[in-house]
Amino acid sequence: MDNNNPYHKKCINIVPVAFSINEDSYFYKTGDVDDKAKYSSKSDNISLTYYSFGITYEYYGLNIGGFMGWDRMFGSQKDWIYQKKPWVSVGIGYKFGGAD
Repeated sequence: MDNNNPYHKKCINIVPVAFSINEDSYFYKTGDVDDKAKYSSKSDNISLTYYSFGITYEYYGLNIGGFMGWDRMFGSQKDWIYQKKPWVSVGIGYKFGGAD
């Protein structure tokens, strides 16, 4: 019997485009007092990661990756502190059991 399973125990995965809908805290910079930034109170709102990409390396079920993206809020929340600013992230995962 020939095994045609495409799964590889060691591989690099490229994620060229990703997006997501998130719940984030909305707040904005209100000014500076005594050389310290002051911010508004926080409220929960919906944000959109409108573009992100990344790369991961898998080694026998262990995944390590790096990602970059941009987020935004809509409507009157256009002054969100993170509005359209880039972010970077590191991800780590492990596959427990299951089919190889």
